[in-house]
This record gives sequence, C-alpha cells and structure tokens, in this order.
Amino acid sequence: MLNNFGREKKNMTDRTFVVSDTHFYHENIIKYCDRPYANMLEMNEDLIAKWNAVVGKDDIVWHLGDFCFGSKDHIKEIVPRLNGRINLVLGNHDHHKIGFYYECGFNRVYDHPVVISNFFILSHEPMQWVKDGDVYANIYGHVHQQKMYRDFTSNTFCACVERIGYTPIGWNEMMEKMKNAAEQK
Repeated sequence: MLNNFGREKKNMTDRTFVVSDTHFYHENIIKYCDRPYANMLEMNEDLIAKWNAVVGKDDIVWHLGDFCFGSKDHIKEIVPRLNGRINLVLGNHDHHKIGFYYECGFNRVYDHPVVISNFFILSHEPMQWVKDGDVYANIYGHVHQQKMYRDFTSNTFCACVERIGYTPIGWNEMMEKMKNAAEQK
C-alpha cells in the first residue's frame, strides 16, 4: 500500500535545490565512495557548510534519499542545522517511519518517487525504464559514482553528492545542464 507518495504541481524556481546521498554520520561512505574527507565528522561539517552556503532559509530542497546513517538523535541534530525546507524522498538507508522524519523537521516525506508537473520523476534509485530521449525526465541518486550511469543526459540527472561537488544543485542549473546535453545530440 502506498503510504505517502506524490504527484505535485510545483513551480521549481531558482530557489529550489536537489541533492542525494549525503549519508551524514556514515564513516565507511568515505572509503566506499572515495570522499575527500579524513573522517565522518569532517564530512558532516563540510556537507552542512556547503549546503548552507547555497541554500537559504526559505528555499526548497529535494533530498533524494540516504540522508543520514546515524541514529534518530543524529538525524534530529543535523536537520535543524540545514537551511531550507527539506522534502525527503526516502532512500534504501532511510529506515525510520515517515512520522519520525516529520518530527525531525522535514517539510514533506515520500516513500515512493514523486512526479513533478507530470514530467519530472524524483526518485532515490534511477528509474530504469526512463531512457535518454524519453518523454519523462528522471532525477535520482543512489548510484554514487557507478560508471554505468552518466552525470546527466537530456532527461536524466544524478544528484548524488559525489557528482555535484558535495553541494545541493539549483534546479535551474540542473535544467541548463540537461538542456545543453539535448542540444549536443
């Protein structure tokens, strides 16, 4: 049964950002994904600083899953330190109940992909049926730096932090990259 899924008619603006797979408090992600940090606390602080450098208090952030590997207390500590109203699409490592994430301060929480304006599919894992040149666009995370996935195409975009400079990317910048990919065909 679908608990909390979305079909949203939202205007994505220059104050809308996307990010995925921050993995706050996940020590081993540094080694697994060759992240440029000496330890997990350094990673957490850098991710928070980079987030807050681009995201304002009233901005919207779509986090596409795998927010934090830590305990409930760790999640409750991180969320208030981040600017913006955060919409979370749950990832495979986001194991708590939806209500808990709301208690932590998330704006919206989805346990399934979200369709924006009947065209953009925001998901944790790539939707394998969305191919280059398809009528839909898929913005996703999960794959970190797996080489079989491109950073972006004309209608796909990987928002994993490793691919976007460990900083949430603006919606308009993301659209521009996808548009340029379409024009280069």
